[in-house]
Amino acid sequence: MEFDWIEEGQTTVLVDSDRNATWWTYAGAVFNAAMADALGDLADKVSSDNLAISLSKVVDTPRLKKRIRQLLDSEGGAVVKMPLDAGFIQELKFAECLPQGLADAELSTRYSCLNQRILLARRRLVLINSYANARSTSS
Repeated sequence: MEFDWIEEGQTTVLVDSDRNATWWTYAGAVFNAAMADALGDLADKVSSDNLAISLSKVVDTPRLKKRIRQLLDSEGGAVVKMPLDAGFIQELKFAECLPQGLADAELSTRYSCLNQRILLARRRLVLINSYANARSTSS
């Protein structure tokens, strides 16, 4: 069975023999981009889409699992934030009219990852090692 690792009540990280990992969150692009940014130092390359976060050449898989759990369990989700650069902020409609504090609050609310973090934090985190081609199931 192609998706035999999917189980209700859990979130799964598949790791292949080359240390490439895919965390199937199904949490959407904003949450996955924020988590990919927070996990960036644990692999050579990290990317994300609506369904998953892919990590190439993970340095230490137990550390990856621990970091994911820490990020999911962080009080108020403060650790998981969408990385937005100054250029993006300046492109917002009426950005020049807003005081910086108000612009920051608006963006924080608009790009909040709190709901996704809470849902995933309730699930058991499972890391499956030596899974054949961790990302192949996305096509």
